Formats: sequence, structure tokens, C-alpha cells
Amino acid sequence: MNIARIQGRFKGYGEIITAAVLWGTAGIFVKMIHDMTALSIIFYRVTFAFMILLVFFSLSGNLKRLRLKDKKTFLLLFSILQITTMLTFFISIMEASIPIAVLLLYTAPLYVTAFSPVLLGERSTGRVWLALFMSIVGIVFIIEPGKTEFSMDYVGIIAGLLSGISYAFQIMTSRYISKSYSGYSQAFWSFIIATLLLAPVASVPSDIVM
Repeated sequence: MNIARIQGRFKGYGEIITAAVLWGTAGIFVKMIHDMTALSIIFYRVTFAFMILLVFFSLSGNLKRLRLKDKKTFLLLFSILQITTMLTFFISIMEASIPIAVLLLYTAPLYVTAFSPVLLGERSTGRVWLALFMSIVGIVFIIEPGKTEFSMDYVGIIAGLLSGISYAFQIMTSRYISKSYSGYSQAFWSFIIATLLLAPVASVPSDIVM
């Protein structure tokens, strides 16, 4: 294995870890926000993210890397699934709890493993199932479901289940368009689309409490 390949692999792991940390802390901030709907939170989240990416690629002179190509319909679908995932995840946090929301969101690998052979033609090997099993065990240890009250609001639990399903299809859609759009490009365009779709429902009360 050459040095470039090793560096690329560690870069990939670093991006995954960073994404996990950022996504994991999102629930804490959502729980701290009051008098603001889940849709409004998502709107400002994707709008700020879009602006940051736009500035980054403008300053680096790489805007051409974000050009639209083929599979535009699936790029739109990816954005809609992203909104759905965030919305149901945030509702689950607000109506239930962070542990329940996280536990149900990360059932997504189950659906990916089940549906990717059918939708993407990918084979599910023994290593994939082993990794899935280990990840689920890890989630259980972290969440400690024995100490979690599942008799809470059913709206939160249902929203959590939907977030896992939506996240799974978001992952598979991302995989399908990955040859046409890089991860950054997918994020950039999905943030723009989400901002436009959510703008009509983005009004925020003036007395937001943190």
C-alpha cells in the first residue's frame, strides 16, 4: 500500500470522525433551543452551512468543482431526504430525548444493509454484517437503553424511527450520485435546495431563548 493511499484512507477516517462529532453534538444544541420550530432550526442550519461552503470554495478558487451535472433529480431527492432526516431527528429530540433520538437514527445501517443489494446492486458480505453488528452493540453500550424511558411521547419515538429510515435512503442516494457529485458538491447543492424549500416556513419568534 503506497503512502498516498494510506494518507487518503486516514483523511477519510478523519472526515468520518469529524462528521460524527459534529452530528452528535447537534442534538445537544437542539435541546437547548426554545421557542423555535424544528423547521426553523433546520433552515438556519442549512443556510449558514451553504454560506460557509460558498465562501470556502470562492476563496479557494474551486467553484467549478460544484457545477451541476447529471442525476439532478436524485440530487433533489437527496436534499429532500436530508431535510426529512433532520426534521424527524430534531422532533424526536424535542418530543422524546437525545438518547432515544440517537439510538433510532442509527438504525439506518440496518436498512442500508437490507436494501442496498436491491437498490444499488451491492453485495452484503460477512464483513459488512459483522461491522453492522459491532456498530449496533457500540450504540447500545453508549445509549444504555436499560436506563432510557421508552414510555415517553410516542411522537418522538415514531419520529426517531422515521429518521433512521430516511437517513438510510439518504445514504443510498448519496452513494448512487457519488460518481457525479463529490461529498462537498452534494452538501453544497442540498443546502441550497433545502434553504429554498424551507424559506417560506423559516419565520422565528423574536424572543428566542437559549
